[in-house]
Amino acid sequence: MSCREEILQVARLLSRRRPDRTFTADDVLTAMEDRQTKFLASTIWYHVTVVMCVNAVGRDAAKYKDLERVGRNRYRLL
Repeated sequence: MSCREEILQVARLLSRRRPDRTFTADDVLTAMEDRQTKFLASTIWYHVTVVMCVNAVGRDAAKYKDLERVGRNRYRLL
């Protein structure tokens, strides 16, 4: 399973826990570490905040349009 696939699984679970369906990058990281992920924290963080985020800025920004940043370190699934 790729890092992106694992993040998406965790994000689906996390989004069900709040009425506004949002979560933080820290929530994702903690949940993946609890699942004993093989991915480094830096890789997970980069995927959530840049690679998978539709409104991110940078070289690899929005490679996948899976997440939207809706507040400071707060994301939701698209």
